[in-house]
Amino acid sequence: MKFRTSNAIALIAVGLTAAFASSLLTSWLFYRDPFGLTLTSQSASETLDDTPTTTNLVPTMVEITVPTTATLETQPAPTLVDPSILGDAAKEQLAQLINGTLVQSLYERISPSVVGIRVTVESADSATPLTDRGSGLIYKADGLILTSTDVLGIAMNRYGELLENTIIQVQVASESEPFVAQLIGKDRLTGVAVLSIEPGLTKLQPAVFTYAPTLKVGQHVFFVSYPDDLIESGSMTSGLINALHEPIQLEDGTTVEMIRSDAPILTNGGGGPLINLAGEVIALSSSSQLTDTYDSLSYAMPSSAALSVADSLISQGFVAGRAWLGVAVLKDESFEELQALYHFPDGLYVSHVIEDSPAYIADIRRGDIITAVNDKAVDKHQSLASILTQHAAGDQINVTVYRRSNGKSLTLKVYLKEYVE
Repeated sequence: MKFRTSNAIALIAVGLTAAFASSLLTSWLFYRDPFGLTLTSQSASETLDDTPTTTNLVPTMVEITVPTTATLETQPAPTLVDPSILGDAAKEQLAQLINGTLVQSLYERISPSVVGIRVTVESADSATPLTDRGSGLIYKADGLILTSTDVLGIAMNRYGELLENTIIQVQVASESEPFVAQLIGKDRLTGVAVLSIEPGLTKLQPAVFTYAPTLKVGQHVFFVSYPDDLIESGSMTSGLINALHEPIQLEDGTTVEMIRSDAPILTNGGGGPLINLAGEVIALSSSSQLTDTYDSLSYAMPSSAALSVADSLISQGFVAGRAWLGVAVLKDESFEELQALYHFPDGLYVSHVIEDSPAYIADIRRGDIITAVNDKAVDKHQSLASILTQHAAGDQINVTVYRRSNGKSLTLKVYLKEYVE
């Protein structure tokens, strides 16, 4: 019994001694290196050296071998931007972000440029005139206003002409009384319309546009519109960009590309701006493109396209030289379903051909798949609008189609015409 007791005491003593030594060693290591590890770099030749190394029985440090860039590419560690190198505007925006006033400041910056539009059509058959309201954007300080053609819908006849007895009024935020406006021009394809007012002594504040915005899916954006009752306060909604080149098909089969977001356009928000976090206008909203009454997605024409159209309307009253093919194509998801069933080649599936259009005359048919233009392959995710912008009215192009009726490919000569409303 004594022998066993003495053995137990000895074992306990050895354990306490080992724990104490381990504690001292750990303390020394952390004193030398806060993380308990010292990293050393070793070249690729050293890591491949077969010369045996001697391992110390008593470790003095924990050593980890890290190959150099010759054997391993490492991602650079993220670096923080020193606020002292930022410009004044960036410093101000950073401060507003920190104190929670960034979005409020964006609204205060853009709201003087957003106007309310009221359209009234008097009728001899009714004592109550037709009225509609929307929003617009100050483009030039001399009184040029951008808006959506949808705002003018009630004032147009079947030929797209302005009805008689139509009164268009523009309400500027700084003024109590609206200005009477004249229609300079409108473009049905893009949905852009230009109005003109005589500001007199009123100083108008044009919006800041970005002509070549760097847009990304998932980017945070804001819609700003004039209030419903044309009063002082305004309205603003926010959301994310869902798509950058969303094809929207018009009634005549023509397709136009839009920016799609989930930032709601309010009832009278058509013609208002879509802005980024810098307060720049990146697109002009078009509420008429909603596919369903309860559709939560909104569509807007990119600023570069909207301003190009606006400048043509201002200088000529119309947009000239735009190439037109005269077909509508299926959306990506619908075509991919057909591909899965019938193993069609990649391309654009023609769902509709307009009678007497360039495509109709060239014998492009419904059900054809456009696989190439001028021998350049067409991807199924590519938009027809992006292809046509590379050509002018009057150009001859070679369109290769896969004809599903006989399973053959053929190349057709197409003479593009000018798009006319």
